[in-house]
Amino acid sequence: MLLLLPALHDEIAAAVSHLPQLASVALMNLAASKQIESSHFLKMAAGGFRDMTRVASSPYGIWKDIIETNTDMILSYIDAYVEELTRIRKVLESNSLEKYFEKAARDRLSIPKDTKGFLRPHYDISVSVEDKPGMVAAISASLFERNINIKDIEVLKIREDEGGTMRLAFSSEEDRKLALHLLKEKGFECRKRE
Repeated sequence: MLLLLPALHDEIAAAVSHLPQLASVALMNLAASKQIESSHFLKMAAGGFRDMTRVASSPYGIWKDIIETNTDMILSYIDAYVEELTRIRKVLESNSLEKYFEKAARDRLSIPKDTKGFLRPHYDISVSVEDKPGMVAAISASLFERNINIKDIEVLKIREDEGGTMRLAFSSEEDRKLALHLLKEKGFECRKRE
């Protein structure tokens, strides 16, 4: 359990959850608005854009109450984000972006790799998935049959007609080992993720 004062919780949530959601929505809406000029804007959207806009597809109904109850803190972080984008613009204009990138890369390493936003670590595997109906159901059914609970699931890479990779997370090393064994037995290509 993690105990936080309500104001600190709201500030952290605004910074690492609510602002990213709204930034994702804004980026998606910006690119979609450019479709009027050229239909190629979204056709060329690849990994980075897809990663950054994945949460833009979240239904507003999920976010409505969250945003309404934390509006002041979210507005404060939107202002801070605009200031950061303004700094990036100045750094870009002065052609000194490398150090800015390096700092971000160093800072990103401090995000815990084993928690994915959860308080307890998860034990992950990657599964290669063919691009055909029922593949996700087949994977989850195989694990359900042995009472293995998937704690988190994420589609990592996918290209139309080529398939992709899914990340599955489990609450214990034992569940991860059993999941790997069962899925390999069923013919799925999978591996342990560190």
